[in-house]
Formats: sequence, structure tokens, C-alpha cells
Amino acid sequence: MNEADFELTQWRDYPDLITESLWIFDQKQGLPETLADYHGAFVPQIPEQLMRRFTQRGDLVIDPMCGSGTTLAVAQKLGRDAIGVDINHEIIDSVRKVLQKTGRKKGHNDARTAAIVSNAREQTSLRDAQSQFKKWGHSSASLLMMHPPYFNIVQYTSNPKELSQSKNLKEFSSRLEEVFDLWIPVVRKGGIIAVVIGDIYADGQWIPLAFDVLRLLQKEKYSLNLRGIVVKNMSNSRGKRNAYNLWRYRSLRNQTFLFSHEYVLILRKNK
Repeated sequence: MNEADFELTQWRDYPDLITESLWIFDQKQGLPETLADYHGAFVPQIPEQLMRRFTQRGDLVIDPMCGSGTTLAVAQKLGRDAIGVDINHEIIDSVRKVLQKTGRKKGHNDARTAAIVSNAREQTSLRDAQSQFKKWGHSSASLLMMHPPYFNIVQYTSNPKELSQSKNLKEFSSRLEEVFDLWIPVVRKGGIIAVVIGDIYADGQWIPLAFDVLRLLQKEKYSLNLRGIVVKNMSNSRGKRNAYNLWRYRSLRNQTFLFSHEYVLILRKNK
């Protein structure tokens, strides 16, 4: 049995495929150390669950805001071709080195990966990605995996064109919609769009950022069907790991709540 190819007729053989909407994972378990230590890297179990359930070996996975390359590393492990795009050239350089090293491992040789330095909002990023995956013989992607910044909570780069540099939530939403406009059409009919996103506090109140993003994805122009909203734990996030009591005190003082979850929005493309 090959764990990278889920067969519905053998569903009992895959007890580790999660069918519930609450996902609790150890943080970043299974990532190469150089990726796991990157602030903002999401746990590899998320793309692994999605790839194993919704794609097959040899399919194409795209991550237009790939950051430290978690999606690419998981795709490589599972025998999926993968393209990642990111605006930060230093991180992409690191990702390329890690993928080149891990790609030499037995069983990874049939997976092709490419990491492209570009802004996911710009047409050139899409053209570069299309040029690459067409060379591989793909016409579309089976999975579009995205983990955008949570507005400006973490300043990802100093590039004013980057999402985390948005001046306000309206601008952030507009920029993110530009990303969706470019990349959702690349997904095949029946393919999956998955977005990992969390809520934020701003101006003294809880902002349901994840549901604002969901409303964008449910616009008629994208023709997507919501398949699930997964709640994923983030209680051991690096930012709070060594200062939990301080964060707890602030929560009680300010009459707020600590974020211990984020969402995985899962949608299927209708046409």
C-alpha cells in the first residue's frame, strides 16, 4: 500500500486520514529543521492531509505564497509535482537548497519542485509558474494551497507591494483578491483550493479575518463550492511558547481571548 495514493475502495487502510473538522497536531512535526524553525511556517500535516485526500502521485500542487516551502517539502515527500512562489528571495534561496538536499532521498526522485521569486499578485509570477509546469506536462493544478499573512500581524517583508504591508484591512482584502484572481483559474475543474488563515485583534476588537477571506472565495466569479471549514490548533505557537503567563495576564486584563486556533478553508472548483 502506498500512503501517497488514497483509494476510496481501501478506505479502512487509511486510519490516519482525518475526516473530522477539528485538527490537533504537534507543531511542525516532520519538517526539515531549516524549515520548521521559520516563523510563520505552518504545520506540514495540513498540506499532507489535503494532498493525500484530494490529489494523486504525479499531480500538480501550487503554493503562490510558499514562504519557507512547507507545501513544496510535503509534495516532494508524497511524489507530487509542486511550484511555490514567494516575494522573499532570501527565503526562496533557502527553500531551494533544502529541496535539493531532501530530493536526493530514496522515493523523492520522481517529484519535481520549483521555487520562484515573485509577487503572487503580479501576472509575471503566474507566467513563470505556467512556463515551468507546462514543461512538466501539466495544464492545470489539482491543489492550490495558500497561507497568506494574517493582515499585518507579522511584517513578512519591507516590500510595500506585499500583503503584510497593507495599510488597512480594505487594502489587504483587495490585494488578496488579486492573488485569488490570478491563481484560482489555474486549478482544474474539481480541484481543491485550500487557505490557511486565522483571525486577528485590531482596534481593540476581534476581527473575523478568516470569514472575511471566505466571503472573498465565495464570490460568484470563482465558482467554488465550500467543502469544509477545519479548525486547527495553534496553542503552541512560537510567539507565545515562552511567555504564556504574560499573554494570559494580558488576556484577563484586556478582557480578550488568546488565539489558540486558525482555520483551513477547503473549497472545490466547479468549473
